[in-house]
Amino acid sequence: MTFATGIIFALCSSLAWAGLDIVRKQLADKIPTLALAAMLSLGQAPAFAIWWWMSGGEIGSAEYFAPASAGLILNIAANIWFLMAMRASPFSVSIPFLSFTPVFSALIAIPVLDEMPTLTQIVGIFAVVVGAVVITSDGAVDEDGGRIRLWRAFLKERGAVYMTLVALCWSATTVLDKLATSHADLPIHALVMNCGVGIILGAFLLAQGRAREFAGARRHPWALILGMLVGGAAFAFQLLAIQGLLVGVVETVKRAVGLLIALVIGRLAFGEAVTGPRIIGAVFMGAGTAFIVW
Repeated sequence: MTFATGIIFALCSSLAWAGLDIVRKQLADKIPTLALAAMLSLGQAPAFAIWWWMSGGEIGSAEYFAPASAGLILNIAANIWFLMAMRASPFSVSIPFLSFTPVFSALIAIPVLDEMPTLTQIVGIFAVVVGAVVITSDGAVDEDGGRIRLWRAFLKERGAVYMTLVALCWSATTVLDKLATSHADLPIHALVMNCGVGIILGAFLLAQGRAREFAGARRHPWALILGMLVGGAAFAFQLLAIQGLLVGVVETVKRAVGLLIALVIGRLAFGEAVTGPRIIGAVFMGAGTAFIVW
């Protein structure tokens, strides 16, 4: 796979993740987080089953199971910590810590995958992270209504700590996906991961007597179906992208594209203000992405 093809797959994945974020935001106050995650994961499984049936593929080595199992556990942990973060702190305070996902991915990939970014890519990753932090921190206030600084938020807000753990988990799962797919074909890995996350989360909710949390699916079927479609596309394109690109590069492109799209949609659809810090952050992210592509 050429670098250009990998970038195209990464951009397609980023656009699909951004679409999924929009759908999840619309459903967040209608369907509880874990139930939504379970339904989206299980809903994507048939598409990956068809992909597997059409293209074939198998698990080629027993070495697949260690990274796949670790990725599955971390994915579930990330969903639980995400929910805990939203309950523990204001969303605007905890969400900036997801901006560190590209850095974590790049660092984890060095020992696990022996992927060392070039100096230009390191500069690009750093610029995107700075821009993401600036954008997501703009307007963030603590529970007393005061302006909050990132390092103070980490020390003061449990939600910030939980969201940092989420960023670590999501970073590690992408690295583990790449390691796992060196021992199995992409369709079967995608099917295993989606079925695993959906079944385990669903069983957890049922065991806790929380089956009623799935009721929102009946009231919002089309939004849920749309989420399944874009979510499946996002994961499939991401698996393709990491075959030809460094994991840190893919995560950086995802973060940059996702936040820039969120800014545009926020302005056009919800009339959100485009402030000076957000413009500065967007410039940093655009420049960082350009460095990586260049």
